[in-house]
Amino acid sequence: MIRKPKTHPRYKTNLVGINFRERWNVVEYATKNELETYIANYKHIEVEKRDFERHWWDRREAMINESTQNNYLRKLWRKRHSESFKLDVLYRVDKNIARWSVKLGPKLGDGIGSAWMFDRHRTQGLRKGDILMLTKVDEMGNLYFVKANDIDAKHPYVFNRDNAQLSYVVPLDS
Repeated sequence: MIRKPKTHPRYKTNLVGINFRERWNVVEYATKNELETYIANYKHIEVEKRDFERHWWDRREAMINESTQNNYLRKLWRKRHSESFKLDVLYRVDKNIARWSVKLGPKLGDGIGSAWMFDRHRTQGLRKGDILMLTKVDEMGNLYFVKANDIDAKHPYVFNRDNAQLSYVVPLDS
């Protein structure tokens, strides 16, 4: 399990009470400025949520800029995390990835699609403990993985470069 520390190891910023809505292995790619901006936005959103004096739409308008910016920061951190993957390195899945979140690629070429488009029998899946290997990264930044025990599978597992499920794929401890 990847746990968020109480203080950031490099920047010594207090992280207690801050919900990043991302796993810590993704948040590690934040710069100090981005981290401080996220925390300030998060605290402002929490204050606005507790202000019951105003109508709900006025509260929503008061925090829309901060929540949009925090969504952007999380997406940016996921993109940076996806760029850390290396070819021909073994990775493991440390949490089950739901069947409807699994994406597959075509037999030949590039692309991404829902698993049900390729596999109506639900034989393709990613479970905790599966060993994966990155085989290629296409021009769009999609990452193509194959299971180590199923190298000759029909379809590779594909993740967008900003896919949240990619945080469940971690390097295999050697």
